[in-house]
Amino acid sequence: VGQASIAGSFPADGRYFNQGFIQPYLHPVEGLPSTDLDALMYPNPFNGQFMIVLAEEPAEPVMVQVYNPLGQLVYVADHAAQRSIMVQPDPLATGSYVVHVQVGHRRFVAQLQRFE
Repeated sequence: VGQASIAGSFPADGRYFNQGFIQPYLHPVEGLPSTDLDALMYPNPFNGQFMIVLAEEPAEPVMVQVYNPLGQLVYVADHAAQRSIMVQPDPLATGSYVVHVQVGHRRFVAQLQRFE
């Protein structure tokens, strides 16, 4: 019993991955740019609006996406290249949301709670 597919390893996300379910210790690939974006979101929980503050001034526009617990996109907006962004994703129901912030190829993901 085996898997019928291409065997071998390949670089992705700054690491090497092998074909199959069991992965050995993953060593970082040198020379690939980081995909991590340093940011802070507050307040959490929020009521109507929240702030995103990036650790450094972005060189590209900032895209903000908000997903509900079912994985549905409920808010999306492009913002000018700035460190502080006020997000007002109304009307959202009370509950848990996942926020994706993307600048170029770099991404920050966090979970936020909305309350009434």
